[in-house]
Amino acid sequence: MKLLQRLFGSRPNPTEDWPIVHNSLPDFDITRMQLGSLTFGDTIQKAKSIGRPDAVEWLDKDYLQLVYRSLGLLLEFESQRLCYIGLIVASGDFDHKLSDMKCAFPRIAFEDGRNVVLSHENHVEQIKSIFGEPTSIDSDDVEVILLYKQEVINMEFEFSPQGKSLRRWNIYLEK
Repeated sequence: MKLLQRLFGSRPNPTEDWPIVHNSLPDFDITRMQLGSLTFGDTIQKAKSIGRPDAVEWLDKDYLQLVYRSLGLLLEFESQRLCYIGLIVASGDFDHKLSDMKCAFPRIAFEDGRNVVLSHENHVEQIKSIFGEPTSIDSDDVEVILLYKQEVINMEFEFSPQGKSLRRWNIYLEK
């Protein structure tokens, strides 16, 4: 396989020797901004604790996406460092590439001991009551997005039109 990669220039799969693990989605610690033990800036090897992904896709020369369909989880790495966590909270045809992913039910742990589980049943006002007023709101006939900026990390909550159903939660480093 390594010979074929050298001959045809395909990118290596850095997760091919990782174990297949049947874990549940790790909790997201909102204070530390980390998923389980995985923190922004960690190397790709730290994601091994989540197990081998269902798919690995090089989106650019130095940008890798790990797809965990059974967890509804996307992890992206730029220059081998974690820069994006995506949680697919609702299935549907809003993103054909991800239509076969299971829904994530991310559990958020707060510093005060509260735990909140997100689902497709959350609407805009519920997210505002949990996180406060967003930095900005973008809406059109396709979706509503609440953006929360926190120092160098942004969180986006994507909803169906009119903000009635949460679809996706994106957490990423500010560029």
